[in-house]
Amino acid sequence: MAEITAPRWLKDGSGFLWTSDEGSAGTNTFTRTEIRNADGTLRRVLLDGTTDSNVVAIMPDQQSVLVNTSNGLLDASFTRQWLDAGRAIEPIAKTTGGTFISLSMAEEAPTVVRSMTKADGSIAWHVFKDLSNVGNFDASPAKGTGPVAELKSIAVPLPAANVPKIEVTTVTVGGVEMNAMLIRPKTLTPGTKYPVLNRVYGGPAHRQVSARVRSYVLDQWLADEGFIIVSIDARGTPGRGYAFERVIKGDLITAPLADQAGAMIELCKKYPELDAQRIGIFGWSFGGYFACHATMQRPDVFKAGCAGGSVADWRDYDTHYTERYMGMPQERAEAYDKTSVLTYAKDLRVPLLLIHGTSDDNVYFFHTLKIADALFRAGKKYELLPLAGFTHSVYEPEAVKAMWSRIVGFFQQNLGK
Repeated sequence: MAEITAPRWLKDGSGFLWTSDEGSAGTNTFTRTEIRNADGTLRRVLLDGTTDSNVVAIMPDQQSVLVNTSNGLLDASFTRQWLDAGRAIEPIAKTTGGTFISLSMAEEAPTVVRSMTKADGSIAWHVFKDLSNVGNFDASPAKGTGPVAELKSIAVPLPAANVPKIEVTTVTVGGVEMNAMLIRPKTLTPGTKYPVLNRVYGGPAHRQVSARVRSYVLDQWLADEGFIIVSIDARGTPGRGYAFERVIKGDLITAPLADQAGAMIELCKKYPELDAQRIGIFGWSFGGYFACHATMQRPDVFKAGCAGGSVADWRDYDTHYTERYMGMPQERAEAYDKTSVLTYAKDLRVPLLLIHGTSDDNVYFFHTLKIADALFRAGKKYELLPLAGFTHSVYEPEAVKAMWSRIVGFFQQNLGK
């Protein structure tokens, strides 16, 4: 459920919700939410910023709000909290046993839609007349224990054999603890070392590690081709506090790359089945940008990379995104050079596969053309897979199958089986 964007006025005009970074100095300190009067004066602090909590709905009574709290990994809870002090917080629902839930409701009516994904990959949507019983996962219309209706899923059920087997863990690098996830082949042979693929995004506003098993069906397929898949939420990703997330200000790559490389080294020490000498990295969009930097700057860790839809130079990307993190290019030329893939093309020493849709309307195709040109001029070998007519996403089944077969073959050839 999406966080309410502040400022958000109460319907009676008496005040508004406001978010503030005041006091956000520690690694695990979050943005706080306040209720302010119509003249802007503080009425009270609603969420103090000590936990990752967000207002996701204003209740129809306009006297209370629905709050979602997460621990930054798997657990999340919903509570009802009142705008004025004096009333106890009311527990509404909490994820448990690998079940992931989300609640949606309109401000004009108390009707609630609960989406629920279980550990076996099954999905269910239930409609409730109010918040009562939304935390009862056994509730069903037939039992008369809460929901007034069920919205049937038309999605193909996930076969039991294809349910991803996920292990969530933590790893500490330089005193900073990070969340990580591993997916192994279902036919793992004890005592055998496997090549590792770091499936990375690494950019702001997105986490790779979550409880949604359906997000990792492709990862399990890749693992079953003979790899161990690893994802890491390093510094720069949300859900871990002000300092953790904002370390990327002015430099989108240095800290996250150091974290990902360091975490991979530590995970290989922790799990002997991970072969530290055969680590590959792949990602799309910011993940593609990250994979380019990883192969060019850290070949000591990453022995092959696949970069899809990659940014080459932030000067050529959307200003509304780039300048939020990097500042103005006219004022910070050195920072833009430091974070440009083109700066490090001369350093490539490991295999790199570049993939890009020629009609990409988000990260334009010329980004990858610039990377290819810089590698060519530096005398470096690389592979290029242009996807004719595709945009930033590839959905056509035949193309998806062919693309991932190419990626698997690339890593099997360069990392071994």
